[in-house]
Amino acid sequence: MPFLASADDQKKARLAWEMEDHEKLLLLCAEMGIPHGPHCFYELSLALARKHHTAFKEALPLGKWTNLAGGYLVVEVERLTADLKPGHSALWACYQLIKRDEWRGFLGTGDDPKNPEREDPGGALRKQYYKFKKELWSEVMRDAFKFHEAQNTVPIWESQMREVLRRPNP
Repeated sequence: MPFLASADDQKKARLAWEMEDHEKLLLLCAEMGIPHGPHCFYELSLALARKHHTAFKEALPLGKWTNLAGGYLVVEVERLTADLKPGHSALWACYQLIKRDEWRGFLGTGDDPKNPEREDPGGALRKQYYKFKKELWSEVMRDAFKFHEAQNTVPIWESQMREVLRRPNP
C-alpha cells in the first residue's frame, strides 16, 4: 500500500488487490472443480480443509471421548496439580481421578478383557489428558470452571461433569 499516496489512490490500490485476490480465488475454484456461485468460496474453504486438515480427513465414530469429556478431564487434572507439590504430576492426578466413581465408570474399567484401558486406567486418563490439553475446547472448559469458581458454584460444575461422564453422548 503506497502510504504517501492520496486516500483516493490508496482506495484504488486496495480495490485492485481485492479484485486480483477475487480472480485468483475463482481460478482456484475452477481448479478444484467448484462451480461459480454465491457459495463457491465457502465450498472452496471446505474442499481445501478436507484436502489439507486432518480433522476433515478422518471421520471417527462418535466415542466417549468428546471435547466436553476431554475438557472436564483437563480441568480436573489441572485442579489437582494446581499446587504442584513434589510428585504431583499429571499422571499422579490421573491416578487420583480414577479412584473416583465417575471416572472409573466413564472408562468402564471392569472385567472386559477387550477394554485396553483396563490394564492401566490412570495411564489411559493421562494419555487423553495430553491429547486434549491444548485443544481450544479445553480453554473454554477452563474458563467455564473459572466462572463457577467466581460464582461459588463449583458443586454445579461437578454435578454437570458427573452427568456428562455418565452419558458422554446424549
